[in-house]
Amino acid sequence: EDNAVMKLLIKYVKEGKDVQTRHFGFIALAQIGARDQDFNAHKEQHGVIHKFFMSQISRPSKTQHMSWASLAGAIHAMKHDSLKADITNKLQEKFPETKDPSEKGAIAVSLGLLNAATTAEMLFEEFNDTKDKSLQGNLCIGLGLMSWTKAAETLRDIAANEMVFRLRLQAATALGLMGDTEAVDVLIKALKEGQTLSVTSSAAKALGLIGDQTAIIPLR
Repeated sequence: EDNAVMKLLIKYVKEGKDVQTRHFGFIALAQIGARDQDFNAHKEQHGVIHKFFMSQISRPSKTQHMSWASLAGAIHAMKHDSLKADITNKLQEKFPETKDPSEKGAIAVSLGLLNAATTAEMLFEEFNDTKDKSLQGNLCIGLGLMSWTKAAETLRDIAANEMVFRLRLQAATALGLMGDTEAVDVLIKALKEGQTLSVTSSAAKALGLIGDQTAIIPLR
């Protein structure tokens, strides 16, 4: 209800000189909108925030703003059903047009937060086409958030064998988000045979997310 705060945050995102503060401004606006328990009483304010995010996705005023606007828009809309379709359609439209891997990854995670399962095939196709490990990792998270289990077999292989730790961890996290119990044996093996802390920690994190009790003894 404090319109001055929202105006200040929007103004700083548009004009502020500190990059990190601009990015945090996006997330602050998203959290303000997401926490509102009475959407109908504040439709005008939600409209202002939503319109701002949509404009920064379509025509970002600064570098990296599309990525942060995508994530912020998803955080806001995932709590308010009336906003979901609008931003999901915009992100689905922008994904194939975007060439920057970090922006593509942000859109993928955003679509995951929105549970936009109709876009999963598009994300998985990109996963198979790209060689960019960072983008692949964000695509894993997006698919995991959607619980798109058709990708599970591929993710199990990555969680067990991938040499790049960050991607391995993201694949394992995605399996955990899916609650993929078939991955438990693969992850327990990785837990037992892992030669580095990074391998065992990624397996442990995923097993915790899955929550299968057969993993308790190996974890202990």
